[in-house]
Formats: sequence, C-alpha cells, structure tokens
Amino acid sequence: MAVLTIARFIAITDAMTAIMLAAKGSATLGTGDNTVEEASADVGARKRLHDLFLVVNAYDEDDYVGMTSGIRESIEKAGYQDWVSRVLDPCQSALDDLCAAAGLTGVSNATSFASSSNYGANADTLAAYWTSLVAPDYGRGVYYELNGSYLEARNVYSPVVASMATRAFGAAFTDGTAIDSAKYAGAAILNCTVAALTGSGTVLVTGNGRDSNGVAVTGRTWSANITTGAVTALTPANAGDICYDVTNITLPAGITAGTATISAAIPAGRANPPL
Repeated sequence: MAVLTIARFIAITDAMTAIMLAAKGSATLGTGDNTVEEASADVGARKRLHDLFLVVNAYDEDDYVGMTSGIRESIEKAGYQDWVSRVLDPCQSALDDLCAAAGLTGVSNATSFASSSNYGANADTLAAYWTSLVAPDYGRGVYYELNGSYLEARNVYSPVVASMATRAFGAAFTDGTAIDSAKYAGAAILNCTVAALTGSGTVLVTGNGRDSNGVAVTGRTWSANITTGAVTALTPANAGDICYDVTNITLPAGITAGTATISAAIPAGRANPPL
C-alpha cells in the first residue's frame, strides 16, 4: 500500500499550487494578479509580451512589422493556463495514482481522496474531519486548468474572512461576510476576538454550514470560553461541523463590555497562497 498520508497529500497539492502561481506571476512584481480567480490570459509572461507588443507597435516604420508578428505568435504560446496544463498534468496523474494505491475504499484519485478524508469514510474512521482541504488556488486554479471544472467546494478551504459577524455588548447582532459555500467548504478555523473586553464567559455563535458528512445544516452552534481579548478558536457543538455563515452571536452575562468579532481562518500550519 502506498504511504500517502493526509499531510503528504496537502504538501503535494500546496507545492503544485505554488508552481502554478509562479507561472501566473505576482501582482507585487507587476507580472500578473493572483488575487483574481481565473484571470484573463493577459497575465504573467503573456502580460509582459503584450507590453512589448504595444512598444513595438507604436513604431511606424515597416521594418517592425516582422517583430510585431513574432510577438503575436509568442503571446499565443505564453499563457500560464496552457503552461500549467502541459507541465502539471503528469504530476497530477502521478498523484491520482498514489491516491488510488493508498488502499482506501472508494478512493481512485485525488478528488475522491480529498472527499474521503474531509467528510467521507476515511474521515469517519479517523474522527478527523475537513483535514484534506486544499488551497483555493489548487481547487479553483490548478484543478480547473487540468480538468476544465472546479474541485467540489467541500474539498476547498476558504480564504481568510476578517469579519463574518460582530456583536457589541448591549447592541444588536451585525452581519458580516459569509463564505461562498458554492466555492468553499467553510471556515477551516472559526475564531472569536473580543476587543475592549471586560469580564469573561462563553461566547455562543449560531450559524449555517456543513456537518461531518458534508451535508448542509442550519442553526448549528459553536462556542468558546473567552477570558482575554486574544483570538480564540470556537468549538462546534456537533463534532465535525464547519461554518460558512454566522447568523447570531450571544454574549454571556459575564462579559459586560467589548465587541465580539467572528472570523474565518485557514487551516493551521498552512499559508494562502501556498509559498
């Protein structure tokens, strides 16, 4: 049996994602914008070739016609999407083979390995849910370029959401930004921070999400005992629940001042985008 652990699966998919991002370019370097999902082909090296075309095309002399034609041909070859498809397809095929050889029931490729480990039979056996969530730029980047469709949302972790909801002591609940459940599983880590805290007690969060079988659920709860203003991870009342929409925050009697903010964090030990 191939020794493919969840940790190795994550390490491999993160590394493949970093390769795609290197080909795509970096917004800070002016060669593309990795914050835009499925950006146009005019990014990365292709963007720089387009810049060159604009420079040369501005020259009126006929001598430059050949060069502009050559640049057009280069532009057609330089899109990161085509590059990723050619370069990473063998890697993905080898990863699929490793997943199939892992000896897990119903697992034949990376897609079913992730599903089995996040909310399927393997997750139940390990009692560890949502542990094979891949990076957004893998599930909605690498995977898309190789398969022509996005990886099923329940296998992709959400980017950081700074405020899914807030509630100040003595004030009404204020809704924030929900996680797009059509794209992502939910908050890998649901956090609570109480600024200007006075007192302590158990903060209760109500929301909608998915259970340990990946099925959509509503009105579930998460809680944490808050004693400081530090970031505190919330624990689901139902083991294995993952939240994508906060609908209410209840502050305990023990907290007499402060504002609670609920945020979504990426899985522990991960970087987004992967480095």
